Amino acid sequence: MSSNTLLTLGLGVLIAPALVGAASVDVVVSEVNWAGSSSSASDEWLELTNRTMVDIDLAGWSLWTVAGEPKELLRVEYGSLPSQGTYLIANNGPDYQFSGGSSTLTVIPDFVASSLSLSNSALRLELRNAAGEVIDRVGDGSKPFAGNTEPIASMQRLLSNSGSGTAQTDWQSSVDPGQFDGPGSQFGSPTASGRTQVVVPVVTPAPMEDLSSQIPEATLEGLVNRTVSSTVRLRAQVTVSDLSYKSRTVVIADGEWSAELSLPADSSLRLERGDTVEVVGKVSTGGTPKLLLGADRDLIVRSKGSVAALEFSKVSSPKLFQLVHLIGRAHPVRGSVEVVMQNGRTVKMTRRQGVVIPDVADGDTVSLTGLVVAQDPETVRVVEDQALEVTGSTDEETVDEAASTASTVEARELEVTDETESSVEEVPDQERGLEDLEEIVGDHSRLAATQSDPVGRKTASVLGARDFRNSDPGSMASLTLAVITLCAILIILGDSLWLYLKQKQLH
Repeated sequence: MSSNTLLTLGLGVLIAPALVGAASVDVVVSEVNWAGSSSSASDEWLELTNRTMVDIDLAGWSLWTVAGEPKELLRVEYGSLPSQGTYLIANNGPDYQFSGGSSTLTVIPDFVASSLSLSNSALRLELRNAAGEVIDRVGDGSKPFAGNTEPIASMQRLLSNSGSGTAQTDWQSSVDPGQFDGPGSQFGSPTASGRTQVVVPVVTPAPMEDLSSQIPEATLEGLVNRTVSSTVRLRAQVTVSDLSYKSRTVVIADGEWSAELSLPADSSLRLERGDTVEVVGKVSTGGTPKLLLGADRDLIVRSKGSVAALEFSKVSSPKLFQLVHLIGRAHPVRGSVEVVMQNGRTVKMTRRQGVVIPDVADGDTVSLTGLVVAQDPETVRVVEDQALEVTGSTDEETVDEAASTASTVEARELEVTDETESSVEEVPDQERGLEDLEEIVGDHSRLAATQSDPVGRKTASVLGARDFRNSDPGSMASLTLAVITLCAILIILGDSLWLYLKQKQLH
């Protein structure tokens, strides 16, 4: 027996089992349908091809996206790849309608994993065996090398090439019309192994549970302070929905820490205030704390409840996106409104575009709930209708302070009047009456220019430094009578002075 014959027999013994574990570059990703279908943009699949003469057990094999932070897309739980055969993996099947729509496939996939999501803009995949070794690669992290969205076409591997799958020359757009359901034209040739086991997939799998060993658990505190990795999983509560905040973005909180959660452009999620969510997302590198959700399936609503806003007076150092509540006295300043709280703390108030709030006058007591959107100066934005209430000047502490200030002003007016009368020289009655009036009016005018009430308004002092807008009808009547009396006195004094001067001329 020749040495060649012995070598052949030896190799035959090594590959005799029907299923073997393989770590060979001869197992490749042969077709990638990243463009979806006429039924749904999420109707995606890919095909593996075995170029060896042995069957390969795929249990434990996995597919990863490595365009950014490595992330496992799926792990094959069962099935074998026949020699010189194919194996079809899809996120949907012909008899299975998932959240992204029904599939146009007319063949039953070998394995269905609804977590399969292929990027249209940054495609870079790795196929790994059960031992974690990289068997094949697809793409270079940029746009897919081939395939199309109009008309829809898959990206096919040129198996005649010996390329690694990371060069554009390894791929072409499919021109095979295949057999697809649904309207419109679609090109591709998805082929299953023919050994498919029909397994009902989970409609909404929990990615946090599937990826628990690969993605670190984090908190919003770590996200805000930039101490976490680029992709994390965390649990938080929705404090403001996208209907109240901005399109496709909600605000989430975990105790005193808050951040934005940006939803996908095609998201169908409807998150409400009070929803407790578990989410896998990418940490934004922007200036504000934000988590980016890649797909709807990366978020699960764990429970629903209520949200209580933090009392702003108890928050010494407010953080961005905190939902807070405060009460204070309104003070319009240069087109905006400042709210002065009882402890003297001043907060600038704004409102989200489109939110309807009641008219706010200077001195009104307001109660508002909103988001902290700036820290210097401290700014709270009202994001919902009815989140601002105007209750008028009813703050007892502020009212008492205003009454005390008014009493002080009245006392000072009396002192000024007494000093003026004691220093006036003896003059004829008509002249003294006119001079006394000028002195008293002049002193009152000087007081009016220097006295202010608790919220900074200049007080009109002639009748007790009162805020006339808050006066009752009786006070207004008294004011009117006083003005009329003052005018009459001026007229009488004027006539008396004229008569006095006339008499001096006659003498």
